[in-house]
Amino acid sequence: MIPSDKSFNSTKGDKLPTLDKYFNPYFFLHESAIKIVKEMNPKNKFLDDYLTIFSDIEETNVLSEYLTKEKFRDRLQPLITIASNNGFEFMN
Repeated sequence: MIPSDKSFNSTKGDKLPTLDKYFNPYFFLHESAIKIVKEMNPKNKFLDDYLTIFSDIEETNVLSEYLTKEKFRDRLQPLITIASNNGFEFMN
């Protein structure tokens, strides 16, 4: 989940973004969000939402060392595949 403009979200509907087109901005947005939340309050519950991507929330403590774009994509790809297998279509 990422914040998005209301008009974009409405046109997107239930469709999945293609990773090839949208992954880099998605990654950098989340990388920034995690850093900001950790600076504000390292025990913030907002980080719990990342447990679908990280196996342990403590992995965010070494974010710059641990979370490369490739590892983030490798963890995200199966979630996109599951959604696609459950009938969600991709955006054009």
